[in-house]
Amino acid sequence: MDRVRWFFDQLVTEGEMNLAFDQVEDADRNLASDLGLLGIISGAVAVPHQPLADLSIDLTAPGRAYDRAGRRVFLPASVTVNLAVDATGVPTEVLVPGQERWLSVFLRFIRVEHDPRTDGNSQQVNFRQDEGAEVIVRQAPEGPAGAA
Repeated sequence: MDRVRWFFDQLVTEGEMNLAFDQVEDADRNLASDLGLLGIISGAVAVPHQPLADLSIDLTAPGRAYDRAGRRVFLPASVTVNLAVDATGVPTEVLVPGQERWLSVFLRFIRVEHDPRTDGNSQQVNFRQDEGAEVIVRQAPEGPAGAA
């Protein structure tokens, strides 16, 4: 792992402090990649929406996954995913009788920023940047039932 080494009486800049934590995070990501951790590790199971099934699913929590970059994707609470539209807002309904459409649901790594603070320039900054997940719905083109 790459390191930095501070010395006695050094004035540490914001960039140097951030660099140290970025290097620790990079080491975690490298370890996950080296071990071949990829995809959903636990949780995030798609189940029909309760109590009545509709064009949505529930993803169970907690959900843990790793993306190709070794980033931990964390889903802290169960979430209901609307399957009526995809990630771009396009409806997913099948318009022609006898046709079907495949939908895919993905988790994407995001940072959830919170805990606003005021910096030395009187600017609002978010002190905390927690790992999180964004749910993405993608759709395939319509096709004949059984062959889409």
